[in-house]
Amino acid sequence: MNLCAFLAPDDIGREMLRGAVSLLPEPLATAVADDLQWDDTVGALRKYSLVEVQDRAISVHRLVQAVVRDRLDGEGRKKWAEVALKIVNAGFPFDSDDVRTWPQCARLLSHALASAGHSEELQVGLKVCQRILNQAGVYVRGCAELSAARSVLERALRISEAVCGPDHADVAAVMNNLGNVLQEQGDLPGARVCFERALKVGEAAYGPDHPQVAIYVNNLGGVLWEQEDLAGARAGFERALKIDERTYGPDHPMVAVDVNNLGNVLQRQGDLVGARTCFERALEIGEAIYGPHHPQVAVYVNNIGGVLWDQGDSAGARTCSERAVKIDEVAYGPEHPQVATDVSNLGSVLKEQGDLAAARACFERALRIRERMLGEDHPSTQKARRWLESLG
Repeated sequence: MNLCAFLAPDDIGREMLRGAVSLLPEPLATAVADDLQWDDTVGALRKYSLVEVQDRAISVHRLVQAVVRDRLDGEGRKKWAEVALKIVNAGFPFDSDDVRTWPQCARLLSHALASAGHSEELQVGLKVCQRILNQAGVYVRGCAELSAARSVLERALRISEAVCGPDHADVAAVMNNLGNVLQEQGDLPGARVCFERALKVGEAAYGPDHPQVAIYVNNLGGVLWEQEDLAGARAGFERALKIDERTYGPDHPMVAVDVNNLGNVLQRQGDLVGARTCFERALEIGEAIYGPHHPQVAVYVNNIGGVLWDQGDSAGARTCSERAVKIDEVAYGPEHPQVATDVSNLGSVLKEQGDLAAARACFERALRIRERMLGEDHPSTQKARRWLESLG
C-alpha cells in the first residue's frame, strides 16, 4: 500500500512491479516475485476493501492513497516516492517516439505523471524524474496532445536545469524535444530558440561531429525550412547527413531522416530529380528497417507522392497518398494531425483529377481534425481551410 500510494490509482499492473523487482525492498520484492505470496498479499488487501483487482492489476481509491501517504513520516514518504519513481522509470520505454512502444507508454503514462508529481513535491529522485517526464512528453507529443506535451516537457526542463545546470547535455535533449512541440504548435521563433540552444549546448558537450548534434542540426534545419531559409536549411541537413553517414553507415534510419529532409529542400528549390532521389533512398532504408507499414515509411511515401505530383504524375501521386493514409490511420488512429496531412495531399490529387466531391470530403476531414487537435488559429488549420475554400 505504501508503494501504491505513490502511483496512479488505477491499473497498477503486477508485470510493471515484477519487471523492477530488484528495486523493491523486502519483503515486498519476494511477494511480487512469488505467485502464492502475491495472491496472499493482494487477497489480504482486498479482504479489507483497500484494493480492487482486475486482470492481474490492482486499483486503489484516491482517498485510500492519501490516507496511506499521510500516515507515513517524512522519510517514509520520500522512500516510497522514490521507489515508485524508479519502478516506472524501469518500465517506461526510452524510444517513446516510436509507435511500436506506444501500448507500453499508454499503460504507464498515468503512473509516470503521478510518480513524477510526488518526486517534484518531495524533491527526491529528480534526475530520474526528469528522464521520465522527458520520455512521457515525447510520447504525448506523438499522440498530438501538444499542450499537454509542452507542459510535461517544460517541467522536465525546469528540473534538468536545476539538477544539472543550464549547459548540461540532458538540458539540450529536453530543449530539443520542447522545440519539436513548439514547432508543431506553429511557434517557429520559439522552436528555433530551443533548437539553437540545444545545438550550442550539444556542441560544447559532445563536439561538432557527434550524432546527437546531428539531431539538433536537423531539427534547426526543419525550422529554417519552414521559415523559407532554404540555404540555411540545406546546409544543416547536409551537415547532419555527413555526420550520420560517418557514424552509422549509409543505411541507418537516421540517414533516412537526413536525406528525406534534404529532399524537402531540393524540392522547394526546384530540383525535382534530386528530391526524388533523396525520398526514394529514404523509403528504401525505411522499409528495410521498419517494414512497409510503419508511419515513418508513410512520411517518405507521402514525399515521393509530392514529387510525382510536381512532375505531373497524378496517378503515382494518388497511389502514394492513399498508401500513406492507410498506414497512418492504422498507426495513429483516424483523427491524428498526420492523417489530416495525408488526406489533404490526397484531396489535392483528387481535385486535379476532377473528382471534386471526393476532394471536398478529404479537405473537410483534414479541417475537422486540425480544428479539433490544433485549434482554429493554427497555421495548419488555416491552410486546411484554404484548401477547402479553393473548391468554391
